[in-house]
Amino acid sequence: MKMRHSIQVALMVAGLGWAATAGADDDETKSALVATRQFPAPVEAWRSLIDQEPAGSDLPTDFLLSWVQVESYGNPCSLGIPGVEAGIAQTYHPDDDRYGATFDELRTACVPGTQKLARPLTAEEKGLQVTSLVNLVKGSRTAVRAQLSRAGVTWPETSSDFWKLVKLRHALPAWGADYLVPCRDDLGHPPASWTEFREWIEGLSEARIVAINSHVKPWASLAERRKLFGNAEKTGSAAVAEPTPDSSER
Repeated sequence: MKMRHSIQVALMVAGLGWAATAGADDDETKSALVATRQFPAPVEAWRSLIDQEPAGSDLPTDFLLSWVQVESYGNPCSLGIPGVEAGIAQTYHPDDDRYGATFDELRTACVPGTQKLARPLTAEEKGLQVTSLVNLVKGSRTAVRAQLSRAGVTWPETSSDFWKLVKLRHALPAWGADYLVPCRDDLGHPPASWTEFREWIEGLSEARIVAINSHVKPWASLAERRKLFGNAEKTGSAAVAEPTPDSSER
């Protein structure tokens, strides 16, 4: 989403970002996440490249494509925060240079300062777009595993709940890093689902939101909370195939 926030650096310095932790078996998780959606042509154009990316073999393809649709609609020249966000994944630079490409590298085929291509991307440039997307999502997944573990939350990685939190981290890392434990404490148990966590967040006063983490003040309004959670919910839902209604029951 084109609202990657400046507090990311502060949160990561505070130790809220990239702690490694054991997670579910990635191969089993991948096999349980089945691609079923058809995306707009500019987004679908990236499917084969994503499927061919070895580093992304344990990630749900439809989740990655949904991420691309929300962030850039498949446009490699898409821009968010000027000079900071770039590419199909809207990586945040220079922080996200570690995922395989700098801001300038993602923009080499673009007309400067615009969202237009100056020429077609080379195969290498397409690869950089996909690599940065995949590595960004894998980094977010690692962080979310640690966040859930700290709060005693057991959402399986075969559920859309898990992937919704992965996407939420891209919008505002603090929601998972700072609010899962207070949610657990308020409820008397770890949130059983994304829905329970979201309902708790939306039920808080702005004063309580800020009291938990003062850096979140610009996004403490209920409207902003709903916007960020809605974006993550839309994207994360693509990770898991929804059951097809039985025609005999219609």
